[in-house]
Formats: sequence, C-alpha cells, structure tokens
Amino acid sequence: MNILDKKDIVIKLLESNPALRDSDSRLLAECWRIEAEQRGHNLNEKSAMTFLSWIYNGSLSKPESITRARRKAQELYPNLRGKVYQERHMKEIDVIEDLIQFGE
Repeated sequence: MNILDKKDIVIKLLESNPALRDSDSRLLAECWRIEAEQRGHNLNEKSAMTFLSWIYNGSLSKPESITRARRKAQELYPNLRGKVYQERHMKEIDVIEDLIQFGE
C-alpha cells in the first residue's frame, strides 16, 4: 500500500467507521486486514505468528505511515476528527504551559 493508497483508505475508513477516529489500534488492525485481503490472504486461515511475521518483515504498512495519514486527514477534514480530538488539543495548551514553566 503506497502513501496515496494509505491516505485514501484511511479517509474511507474514517468516514465509514467513526470508532476508528479515536483509536489508532483499531485503525491499524483494519488497514492491515485490508492489506492482507488485497494480497489474497484469508486471515481466518493464518496463524498469529504468520501475521506478526508480515509486520516484522515489512510486508504490511508501517504503523507510523498509517497514523500519519490519519493525522493529516483529520487536519485537512475536520469532519473526520474523533470525539477526543478537542480534548487532546485542549491538553496541548496545558503541556506547552508546563514546558514553559519547566524551562524557567
């Protein structure tokens, strides 16, 4: 799955399944499931060790690539933001203030 495919699939997943907007773990699992199916693998017939080897060997997308695509999609398309998006960004202000005080 190249970067443009990741962006497109992540946007489609966020649109169709709002639960994925607040859970990178769920988003990763769904993206990897789709990738495996696109390669013709039936995950019901594969062992967990096989699946883990695909992650280890780089056969599946890197988590960082998927989460980066999610962050960019949510930056560009506010309707794809989850319920905790605002909460996270409100805490950002507190963290910045704490860091400024820490540096004084």
